[in-house]
Amino acid sequence: MTEAHPLLDAAAQGARLEALVQHAQKRVARADERRDRANLEVTDAFDGLEAAKANLAAWLAANPDPQLSMIEAITPKGDEE
Repeated sequence: MTEAHPLLDAAAQGARLEALVQHAQKRVARADERRDRANLEVTDAFDGLEAAKANLAAWLAANPDPQLSMIEAITPKGDEE
């Protein structure tokens, strides 16, 4: 049985380590992309939440008694006693 030459063994180890570094760099780049997309989604969701809150506040200001407003909406005019 012959032993591997120490330089060849070191070269193979170096190549494996370089491949690991490249793989880790790709993982970091993909994680950065996912984080950027997630940040955009959070921003969009927050904007939607703020718009919904503003719409609700405006509706509540225009309809201080929502139940009465609903009854008024379904009651035909002229049926009031």
